[in-house]
Amino acid sequence: MPPIRVGVIGCGAIAQIMHLPYLRELDDRFEITAICDLSPSLLAYIGDRYAVPRRYRDHHELIADPGVDAVLILSGGDHASVVIEALRAGRHVLCEKPLTYTVANARAVAAAQAECSARLLMGYSVAFDPAVEAIRGELAGWERLDYVSLQICNPENTATYAHLDVRSFPDTPDWARGATSLLDDSNPVMGQIESVIGSTPDAAMAQAFFTLHGSCIHETYTLRLLLGEEPEIIDARAWDQGRCVAMTVRYPDEVVVQQSWIFNHGLIDYRQALVVVGGSKRLEAHWPSPYHPSAPTRFQVREMQDEAVIARTVQASYEESFKLELLHFHDVCCGRAQPLHNARHAVLDTAHLNRAAQLVHQNMV
Repeated sequence: MPPIRVGVIGCGAIAQIMHLPYLRELDDRFEITAICDLSPSLLAYIGDRYAVPRRYRDHHELIADPGVDAVLILSGGDHASVVIEALRAGRHVLCEKPLTYTVANARAVAAAQAECSARLLMGYSVAFDPAVEAIRGELAGWERLDYVSLQICNPENTATYAHLDVRSFPDTPDWARGATSLLDDSNPVMGQIESVIGSTPDAAMAQAFFTLHGSCIHETYTLRLLLGEEPEIIDARAWDQGRCVAMTVRYPDEVVVQQSWIFNHGLIDYRQALVVVGGSKRLEAHWPSPYHPSAPTRFQVREMQDEAVIARTVQASYEESFKLELLHFHDVCCGRAQPLHNARHAVLDTAHLNRAAQLVHQNMV
């Protein structure tokens, strides 16, 4: 079978660090035939580096290109309208998080997915980490779960990938690189936030909303995979001008979870830690920075054996989750697999995060 011809929308950091290199490595499965970015300089640089023949500044033109079979949507912001357009054009889609900021938009994508032959895979990269499936298997054998915490301490993103060759250019529009105020009248997301919380957001609330949908989304779908769907949020709060968020959530079988995303000022040391306590067992997992390709996730299980505490360490694989995600996407495009994470899951996650945003807003007032 010939390689899937892909168009890449958005050539920023995550595209340069993960998607583009792995697309080239998997050249027996994918061919990068078109790219799209708002920066003419970045478009020229990436196009030359990867020998991409067709280069667009307008995503509508890329989607309409008959030489494109599938689209990777790696730009920031709300992706709902772009996903719907691509699906209706017959293009399979891999969409980076978040899909959108409102449940109505997520349901519109789900409706388009249902009526189209093309398929949508949500870019939930952590879900493809082999350690997540290994942890699921471990917890399935436990008699009980009593408590779970999942915490991310995140420094400024650019600091965590400063060692990598990631290019950006000053001809990117200010709003696209976050150089304008969140409250700028031209920011279309402000109306969506207002529809969720019921009033005009201030800067702290707007930032908290973006922290939830842009960052806490990783924790949200990971916990959904491990513990079940449609949890109840008991409490949610934000501080540090919305850059830090914490939630208390009750999952099926009365499992209580403390979930937090913390902006770690000045400390260039990413930390994502999961702790699960159940009866006489405790599991602790630590994820590496997502900007360190192929760095493995490890977890340790402690339990009693006679009167001794036994610790067992598991390192599931060195396989990179972004690469495994692309391999699955290829199977989806070829009709050999159904998307593991689709618009239905995005509806659940969007509803969950918007409920958290409502509670954050109530606690701010």
